Amino acid sequence: MSRSSITGKVTATVTLGQGNYASPLTVTQTGTVAPSSFGSTGIVVPAGIVKGKITNDGQVSGGAGGGSSILGGGIGIDMAGAATLFNAGALTGGAGSAYSYQTGAGGTAVNLQAGGHVTNSGQITGGVGGTSSETSGGAGGTGAALQGATILSNSGTIAGGTGGSFVGYGGNYAGAGSGGLGVDLTGGGKATNTGTILGGEGLLSQTSSAGAGGTGVELSASSFVNDGIIGGGSGGYSTYSSGGAAGSGISVGDGGVLTNAGTITGGNGGGSHYGSAASGGVGVTITSGKVTNGEPS
Repeated sequence: MSRSSITGKVTATVTLGQGNYASPLTVTQTGTVAPSSFGSTGIVVPAGIVKGKITNDGQVSGGAGGGSSILGGGIGIDMAGAATLFNAGALTGGAGSAYSYQTGAGGTAVNLQAGGHVTNSGQITGGVGGTSSETSGGAGGTGAALQGATILSNSGTIAGGTGGSFVGYGGNYAGAGSGGLGVDLTGGGKATNTGTILGGEGLLSQTSSAGAGGTGVELSASSFVNDGIIGGGSGGYSTYSSGGAAGSGISVGDGGVLTNAGTITGGNGGGSHYGSAASGGVGVTITSGKVTNGEPS
């Protein structure tokens, strides 16, 4: 294994520019980054990196949640420095842990800061929320989160993580976890999409409300050009209570600018055996901002 190439399995956090891993860093199709430490980040790009480059053709994930205090899943790739990521493989946030009375949320798959740029033709997925029999299931993680002057170009698939189920009976009436957000554009940045972006699915609750579906894209103080598919996550099924609410395709808030020539849909409402089913989700929710809607290309 050369200094900048991962061809096997790495079970510790990889830090770009430190240790054995310099930039450019390549994760081959046979390479895997999956930290064994609870809640650890898969690959870290430190703030001091200004021209880093990562190419992932394999699998990168954050560490699963666990331990006495860390319950949430870790981030897949945390780009604090101005690096460029080319992803044609699989990138996921760590799964949230499940305890008797505590559950963890799934981790974010990729977090962009300080001028980072991600080009995705593969699969980016937020971590799965923890499942519980004693308390509410954990929320699914975010697929991609942008902050500041960052850029996301997607021709692949980005999805929020699936919410954790609640599988208890008897006197337990906790609900299932909500599905995660597909793309978070509330902290700045801009994105273009010719692929597919989906909110995560809410899952089963056996005695109480099922998990709600996640929103595909949340947009404010940022710009988004869509020529692909955006969908809200479907709500979960409940045995004895109401089905999970469906997620919106995209939510546009203050300072958000959406230019759409693609397809945007809300998710399916969750069903119920003894309770009430939920309605389907809204394609676009606008509280402020600007939306321009054209014909699909």
